Amino acid sequence: MRYNVRRVMALTLAVCICTGAAGCGSSKKKDKDTENIFVIGQLASETGQYSQMGNSVYGGALMAVNEINDDGGVTVGNKTYKLKLIEIDDESNAEIAKSGYSRLKDKDINAFIAPAADELCQEIEEKTNEDNIFTIIPSSTSDNTGTFDNTFKICLSNSQEGIEAAEHGFYNMNSRKGAVLYSENEVEKAEAFIDEFYNCGGNIVAREVYSDDLQSLEANINSIKASGAEVVYIPADFETASNIIQIMDADKMGISVIGSSQWEGITPGTYAGLNRIEYLNPYGDKRTEYENTYEVTYGRKSDLYSAQGYDAVYVIRAAMEEAENIDSDLQICAMNDINIDGATGENISFTDDGYSKRTVEFKSIQIGGINE
Repeated sequence: MRYNVRRVMALTLAVCICTGAAGCGSSKKKDKDTENIFVIGQLASETGQYSQMGNSVYGGALMAVNEINDDGGVTVGNKTYKLKLIEIDDESNAEIAKSGYSRLKDKDINAFIAPAADELCQEIEEKTNEDNIFTIIPSSTSDNTGTFDNTFKICLSNSQEGIEAAEHGFYNMNSRKGAVLYSENEVEKAEAFIDEFYNCGGNIVAREVYSDDLQSLEANINSIKASGAEVVYIPADFETASNIIQIMDADKMGISVIGSSQWEGITPGTYAGLNRIEYLNPYGDKRTEYENTYEVTYGRKSDLYSAQGYDAVYVIRAAMEEAENIDSDLQICAMNDINIDGATGENISFTDDGYSKRTVEFKSIQIGGINE
């Protein structure tokens, strides 16, 4: 669980450093102060079942490190640091990830970028907390990660997405009767939507769980149609969501639909049988610039995971600059005060709980539709 005691300690350290009070110890990274090198450790699944995520996050992080170094490095107080990224392949395996983290720790890293996959991130983050390593979680959306005082998420958590969707449906789509259509893998988002929709003053009139083989979809959709719902939240991946929308559109349900950030990549369409269709946009205004640079750098297109890895490094830079020190406690404390515009959003900042905040926008996929 997340404790606030380290933030109090960090504030005490900050006061001591700012006032020059006697008795404040020097940074644990004194040798690196002299060398002016800030070492970022990263576990990335280059191989195995999570390799797509792992390689993307690593590629984005490495590109950010090179950009920052080419621009002169990071100014920390009266010193300038160059960044060094040390990455180890965790092979999409929890035991290998633990071993890899120990190897990185032995290299005296100053900050750590956690694995992208939920299960690997959960295995490692408690160890980073024990070692008090300033840790950025780029891509793990699970509500069970990012639970320690030293960890900070770039991505929105599943519950955050559900809350944002509920508020969008109630306030911006003016819907008062809501429904949810989800799989067992999307429970956190669905339950957060339900709770927040009620909190806003709405009513949930249908709650449908579809089977993994999608054979239940037609029955699920019929139940939602019969419920009189005005908006339905579908936190599915874009391929599943596309199938669901086509069925609803053919049935001329006339309902509004809200999707999650997993809809990124869905193909826009006319969908004349539906009202508004929008999903949470996982990118910011810098997306095009970032994607162009990534493609020039690597000769391939980027994805959301790479953008999250990229923003992770820029968040670390912001914490270094805000703390004016490379001590982990001071950087952790500084995270309350940073604000960046990244590839994944504008005004990215962090709560005391380590969750990211940003300007949230919803993106329409409709060409035509009842409302146009």
